[in-house]
Amino acid sequence: ACVLEDEDTAAPGPGDCYGLGDVYAYSAADLAAIEHCTSLPGDLRVYADDITTIDLPNLERIEGLLYSYYANNLENLDGLSNLNYVGDLNIRYNDKLTSLDGIFGVEVDDYSLYIYYNDALCQDHAINFVLSVPGGNLDDTASWNDSKSTSYTYSNYGNCPGWNQDTAGSYGSWTDTGVDADWNGPQDTGSVGGWYYDWDTAQ
Repeated sequence: ACVLEDEDTAAPGPGDCYGLGDVYAYSAADLAAIEHCTSLPGDLRVYADDITTIDLPNLERIEGLLYSYYANNLENLDGLSNLNYVGDLNIRYNDKLTSLDGIFGVEVDDYSLYIYYNDALCQDHAINFVLSVPGGNLDDTASWNDSKSTSYTYSNYGNCPGWNQDTAGSYGSWTDTGVDADWNGPQDTGSVGGWYYDWDTAQ
């Protein structure tokens, strides 16, 4: 059961689940048990096979790690659309995941961010997510700015409109075959998070 306690007054609060430790969600029912929470004090680790999204629309803050691993039917993170802060982020081996739109712009604290081996996720989309996170940039293989840890996104093999992907190995080459509005300004050949890119000049 979720122990409710208001952070400031120590009185019960409607969604502050400060009495919980790390949450391990192996099913939709496990997520439903915390659907009232607006914040979690530890990790949220999702392994559920019976979900297509992480349906926690009230959740605004995760102090620890948001971790999705082998959630084989997870398609998107739209159910986390109100999430604005996580301590750490690790999304990997989710075979049907195609979209990170639900958490674009989320603040990630001074920890690592990993997005890899999601077979249906477009690598371009994953990189644009990194760019959306405060401090995220494409310099130094998609590292954070100087105050942040290095972030990695690679080996996401989903189809990307307008891109040619060589998926022969973890290090492939992509060539921009058209203008991609997500890239601002000219881009040179470079390495981003385990992938090598050759960009045409973007407008």
